[in-house]
Amino acid sequence: MARAVAEAAGTSDARRQVALALALMQEIPYDELRTRGATDGTGFAVPAELLHVNQGDCDSKATALASLMRTLAPGTATAIVLLPGHAVLAADLPAKPGDRTLELDGKRFVLMEPAGPARIPLGQISDTSRGLLSDQGVDSLVWITGGPQGA
Repeated sequence: MARAVAEAAGTSDARRQVALALALMQEIPYDELRTRGATDGTGFAVPAELLHVNQGDCDSKATALASLMRTLAPGTATAIVLLPGHAVLAADLPAKPGDRTLELDGKRFVLMEPAGPARIPLGQISDTSRGLLSDQGVDSLVWITGGPQGA
């Protein structure tokens, strides 16, 4: 799947490839996964399951996007940022002016909102996520790659 995204992006620029992968995740229908047995007890659908059922919640989509990024941008540190009742993804991609960022482990990480269905560009998050982040802060982080222990 990562190869297809990279080809569709038409460039080797990691940020553009990740932006396309983000748009793909946002197109997958949002589903809280409460009524189906799609979570196998983990609380989210693993990437293969998310693609199989073509539905997922914010945690599932953030995990799937982080998995794609391991191939698209292998040297990029990523973390799922767990907010109260929601999840966004952070990556140490180069920030552009206007990007929403978060400092983690002494580095500036660009935020992204994979949940959809709104098409929110890389470097931006929803108004709801911004409110949660500023009012209640980060509940916890799940380092996917490049975290404090070199995840």
